[in-house]
Amino acid sequence: MSTPIVGLSPRGSAADIPRSISRQLVELAVRNGVHGRAVRNAAVLAHPEVLARCRDLPELAVE
Repeated sequence: MSTPIVGLSPRGSAADIPRSISRQLVELAVRNGVHGRAVRNAAVLAHPEVLARCRDLPELAVE
């Protein structure tokens, strides 16, 4: 993931969200991974290893 740009909201920007092979944003896959749910479309991700990094980010931790 890229480093968030200074001045943006704490949620970052669309540049921080992983993309599929066809360059579409995959917010649902990230949300499901962060919440511990199965990610059904991981095969279409350009870099599926990003889901593990998103799951471990403290700023995305589920309370």
